[in-house]
Amino acid sequence: MGHLDRISEREVLLGRGGTEHLGDLKAVTDPDGLKAAIALVRSVHCSESVADYIVDLNEATRTRADVLLGASPRAGINLLNAARAHAVISGRSYVAPDDVKAVAVGVLAHRLVFAGGPNTMTATSLVNDLLDTIPVPRG
Repeated sequence: MGHLDRISEREVLLGRGGTEHLGDLKAVTDPDGLKAAIALVRSVHCSESVADYIVDLNEATRTRADVLLGASPRAGINLLNAARAHAVISGRSYVAPDDVKAVAVGVLAHRLVFAGGPNTMTATSLVNDLLDTIPVPRG
């Protein structure tokens, strides 16, 4: 999407940017549709091997010497839920390792804290490195 120009960014900061278009927005779902989407995502099957892969990724963030605070079990739950949603979008009823890989950086990187504090660039590199080195389940 890119960045706003200076004047538009100031307007957004001051709460004036874009509000005139709010009335033009159309709902994309309703509460029942949202409930159905959540139920669909929750129904997506995850094998034990893919769950173990998620645990391996989380555990690897916690055992690195340069990471003060790694991914928690709750991060693993969120990673699985995001992977399930990715599977749905991809037209499948099961989670594949590629679903986990597709969402791992977005789910995990912002949760990692390094010696110098949070560092998004380093965290992104770390998660990508883990995705490249941790064995991916087969079958």
